[in-house]
Amino acid sequence: MARIQGFVGDYEGAEQNARNALLIEPESPKAHAVLAWALDFQGRIVDAEQEIERALELDPNSALSRAYYAEILIDGGEYEAALAAAQKAIEIDPNLLESHRALGYVWELTSNYEDAVQEYETAIRIHPNLWVLYVSLGNMHLALLDGPRAIETYLQASQLAPTNPDPLVWIAQAYARDGEYGKASQYAENAVQLNPTDPYLHGNLGRMYYKNNQFEDAIRELGLAIRGSAPEEQPRVQGLALKPEDPKIVEYYYTYGLALAKGGACQEAIPIFEMILLGVPADETAVANSTEGLVLCGQIEPTATPRP
Repeated sequence: MARIQGFVGDYEGAEQNARNALLIEPESPKAHAVLAWALDFQGRIVDAEQEIERALELDPNSALSRAYYAEILIDGGEYEAALAAAQKAIEIDPNLLESHRALGYVWELTSNYEDAVQEYETAIRIHPNLWVLYVSLGNMHLALLDGPRAIETYLQASQLAPTNPDPLVWIAQAYARDGEYGKASQYAENAVQLNPTDPYLHGNLGRMYYKNNQFEDAIRELGLAIRGSAPEEQPRVQGLALKPEDPKIVEYYYTYGLALAKGGACQEAIPIFEMILLGVPADETAVANSTEGLVLCGQIEPTATPRP
């Protein structure tokens, strides 16, 4: 159960079930390994390393543990050790899904996208019904600037997980990268329909509307993402506070400000730009967009472009 939960993104549930397994059998190498994987997904690298080391002590020849070890190592920035661990996992069991997924992940994070494609495709041949593998493969096609193949792969993911909005979000991203913002908006709308309480989905839809010059629609959706819904409104959406460590939220904020400015609502836009300049001064993109917004609203003079 924990392994399944890891693949579908329920990392806290995966952690709990792995710990339940360890209550039954404290010396189970597989349970320690899956627990390590669940902890890694939650960003708890040190705890994950402790669990995976225990798993390998109990069974040093476990391909599953080696595969998870590779993912933990690459997330910790240990590239050469991660590659060695993933290759060892495949050497031990070349037919294990997690072995090829781990090597694909290592290649992905080291920007070896063509090699990552091969490993993700192998993982899919082993288990063709896991939608997350198709998303990973689609991401690699997108990284290789092959938008049509990426969209085709994301559509396969969506067919396998028709109630999950994530593949639709990636399809929207792929169309947006190619400048097809109308199509991007359609898929972003479909994603919101699947989970209308998720502020990130509203923010993503607002971005697509903004890029398609639909400023009124963008203001509505980005406003939901940032401010949330009114108490009497349905569905209930909890707004997202500005967090410098979350680039998605930062982008929602400055895009909201720009949409307001271009929609003639500078009185509302200016405080947002000022909040960004104070809250995320190290984010050059956010600062540049906020500065542009203040110029649009007449708060500051445009900087003259120096002549060569």
